[in-house]
Amino acid sequence: MGIRKVLLLTYHFPPSGAVAVYRMLGLVSYLPKFGWQPVVVAPPCVPWEPEDPSLLAQVPPDTPIERVPFASGFAGKIARYFAPEAHWLYQAWPASQRMIAEHRPDAVITSSPPGCVHRLGLWVQRKFNMPWLACFRDPWITNSAIKDWTLHRRYERRLERKVIRHANRLIANTPINLQGWANAYPEHVGKMLTITNGYDPERFARTTNASPRNASRFSRPQDGRRVRSVRRDFETRFERSSPFDRTDSLWRCDRPDASRRYSAARSYTRTGAWRAGQAV
Repeated sequence: MGIRKVLLLTYHFPPSGAVAVYRMLGLVSYLPKFGWQPVVVAPPCVPWEPEDPSLLAQVPPDTPIERVPFASGFAGKIARYFAPEAHWLYQAWPASQRMIAEHRPDAVITSSPPGCVHRLGLWVQRKFNMPWLACFRDPWITNSAIKDWTLHRRYERRLERKVIRHANRLIANTPINLQGWANAYPEHVGKMLTITNGYDPERFARTTNASPRNASRFSRPQDGRRVRSVRRDFETRFERSSPFDRTDSLWRCDRPDASRRYSAARSYTRTGAWRAGQAV
């Protein structure tokens, strides 16, 4: 049997510099070794997230990619205001249909967050009767720490139930998330599985002249690529808008020492302490 194709629908793909990109890079790099060629539909960038063009070099050159930009112009500003992420779906849907017509994939993968991307999986499955794998890199509603049941969250809870019911496979990123699903949706536990985040061992190979650091101190070595991405995420979110003047739960600040902690974190990343593996 020749190589089969799988449609990958995601908000995060190089040159995005967000941490979520590394799971997508793993899929496009390793799935061909198992007989599956990914066909990608993704934005060229996410306006509020960092970019790292160097990550494009890690994408296999024969990977078909359809770039679907976020809405722009005056109408785009209105769309982004009312539906910052979800409005992208209505431009990604025609692109997904074009990629299906051209490449004839045998299955579709949707990868969240944001959870709204799974609506594309529902649409593809409904129209093309295609096997669908819904991958959750983070909790959506089940297992989420956010408990403020706004109208939008209530809608997302209904959408999550629909995704759980219709997806052929449900992929959790941790055993804890899988257990939360099993408790919330026991009738669908047979199609749930866990695929944790991984890493490439060759990127962490020790040098022959490596020597242990002071064992009396706690150190936390990091993958520099990922720390730089986390740093960019962190600084982009906090420098473009004050964390103390927003009302939604992502930005709400109830800790009196939050300003001091934020300053300390910025200092830790900007001074390069993480490169030296200094104690936290």
